[in-house]
Amino acid sequence: VKQSNERFDLFIENSKEIFYELDCDGTILFVSESWTSNVGHQVSEVIGTNTATLLHPDDVAHVHEYLSKLVVNQKSTQEVVYRLRHKNGHYIWHSSDVKLVERDGHFFYIGNCRDITDYIKVQQEISNQKEFYEKILDRLPIDLGVWDIHHKYLYLNQAAIKNDELRQYIIGKDDFDYAKHTGRDDSFARARRERFLKALTSRKIVEWEDVITALSGEQFFHTRKFVPIYNEEGIFEMMTGYGIDVTESKRINEEILRSRQ
Repeated sequence: VKQSNERFDLFIENSKEIFYELDCDGTILFVSESWTSNVGHQVSEVIGTNTATLLHPDDVAHVHEYLSKLVVNQKSTQEVVYRLRHKNGHYIWHSSDVKLVERDGHFFYIGNCRDITDYIKVQQEISNQKEFYEKILDRLPIDLGVWDIHHKYLYLNQAAIKNDELRQYIIGKDDFDYAKHTGRDDSFARARRERFLKALTSRKIVEWEDVITALSGEQFFHTRKFVPIYNEEGIFEMMTGYGIDVTESKRINEEILRSRQ
């Protein structure tokens, strides 16, 4: 038992992760030596300190809620993510596993946490890139959509559906869901599904023209395409599609034809 305890202590002392013990009110009872290299304080500086004083102000409430639920449920189903203030004043992102344990009739928290600052930075960069490209795509004067292999929407730009709430609703759904949600006849959904499957199975671009009749009875014409995308191994990745309103050009051509006659 002594050797096992020594091995465990050695593991904790040399781990990059921080191991800790908290009282039920969040007071730090123990932290491993890795706290110093990660957060800057000496261990003796934080023992007896309440964690709320070290958390980012915006994270105090949700960490408290997480720990409170732990008391009720007696177990955690996911990690909690928060920011700890470094001794130098900047904040470091951490992810933590926490358990509620009992010893001698007293409940307290034990856990381990790791620095995920680099991961958060990468996710933020990805989010910024996504926002950047979506901003560009939303400003294109064409309908643009992306679907998965089951013909579920992954993305639609603002030109495709101008209503933000409706555009958010359709993500993860298909045209049949859209027809039911908006009270439309689903004949257009059946036609699009046929073209989607044709593009998917033929691995070729499928083009067609949609005729849209507004409530006023006015007709609008859109040229549309399904373009299947495959990776280098020939495995399907996504279906892209776009539509261009050709109503005005058709009307101009009809005017020209009438004038010639």
